[in-house]
Amino acid sequence: MATSPTIYPLQPENPTGPYYPCPNPNKYFEVRTSNIHQRGVFTLKTIPEGIKLIEYIGEKISRTEALQREAINNTTGLTYLFDLNENTFIDGAVGGNESAYINHACTPNCVPRTLEGKIWIVSAREIKPNEELTYDYQFPSDDVVQDICRCGTKYCRGTIQLPK
Repeated sequence: MATSPTIYPLQPENPTGPYYPCPNPNKYFEVRTSNIHQRGVFTLKTIPEGIKLIEYIGEKISRTEALQREAINNTTGLTYLFDLNENTFIDGAVGGNESAYINHACTPNCVPRTLEGKIWIVSAREIKPNEELTYDYQFPSDDVVQDICRCGTKYCRGTIQLPK
């Protein structure tokens, strides 16, 4: 019997905020080749902690459509699905922006947050120029496909999935 692909939940909203908007994202980061995975997003300037860097945008789809796309994504090794809520998902591969290129790291410098019904990537600490923006994808340990992590951080888990 085939198992359904798992859709990955966002981290809960941080009640301690506030978060501050990034004045002009195009002046703070750019997409270029990454040592972690294909392309990544890199800072051009120092970014303070608590900055809403970029909204994760893309096509809004149903849970059913997300499950179908995730099954296809498991064969390609690429996924850009984020859950906005229990029934609505965002596919950053369709109508997305630079946020779709933010790679996973086990000890990231950013965190995803649901704020005012939108998914934002927020700086978790001060980020220096030329650092790659990352967040922990937190894929579940029982995921059908176990993705190798290439973040290279001191506390790398070896996979993108959370430990069992």
